[in-house]
Amino acid sequence: MLIDGRYVAGLNDDLGLRGSSNQQVHLLTGRLAHAAAELAGGRRRTEIRLRGRTALLVGVPGHGVAEAFDHVPAAAGTNHQE
Repeated sequence: MLIDGRYVAGLNDDLGLRGSSNQQVHLLTGRLAHAAAELAGGRRRTEIRLRGRTALLVGVPGHGVAEAFDHVPAAAGTNHQE
């Protein structure tokens, strides 16, 4: 899969794996053909994986999710990388 075009924050419509509506999703093989509509315009999903005192955000976050995740304070004695 290839997502072409420059990301434009003002065109972020919170859909699919592309970042903004000016971008297009191109399937390079038939492997994901069954999911083409979802990849291009479906609802974004995220998963938060917890291991001990570490959290990992996986997926393409919708509006507000990444910002909220970034504002969670790091646990005492851990490194928070940005």
